[in-house]
Amino acid sequence: MCAGWHVRDYVDEKVITLLLHVAAQGVSLGGVCTGAYALLTANLLDGYRCNGSLGGHVTVAQAFPPRAIRR
Repeated sequence: MCAGWHVRDYVDEKVITLLLHVAAQGVSLGGVCTGAYALLTANLLDGYRCNGSLGGHVTVAQAFPPRAIRR
């Protein structure tokens, strides 16, 4: 998953449903940069660690403070 800038504007119910569907079929998923935001939104990173670029880190940390990326 590579989301890019303004990820919050594009990760909607359709994207979440697609990610959950693909994950349920056993497909391994990964995120690049702000792709972690999409995976976190779909609760697909629970129990996993992630990292990203500074901009992506800020986006994820703001949206998911309890699961903020390890610095």
